[in-house]
Amino acid sequence: MNSFDHEKAMLGLTTLSLTSTLGDSLVMLSEFLGREDTNWLDEFEAEAIKDLKNANIEGVSLEMDRKITEEALARLKYAFGLARTRIIDAAKGG
Repeated sequence: MNSFDHEKAMLGLTTLSLTSTLGDSLVMLSEFLGREDTNWLDEFEAEAIKDLKNANIEGVSLEMDRKITEEALARLKYAFGLARTRIIDAAKGG
């Protein structure tokens, strides 16, 4: 019997794709909002984190909600971190 879970694989690929897309979008947005002063990025990240923490997932236990939120926060922070690095590099001419 094959233990490969197609639904988990698709969810994983979707998550990676969205993380990459968010990072790319933030880098493109930096062309308009600035690369030298990234206060806008810090504010955007703080607001996104706040919104995510205040989201409620229906139909799951509180423990599962907490785990999902923690994982989502980690991925969100990762995407913003990668974008921040790319934006700073671009500001330096890299």
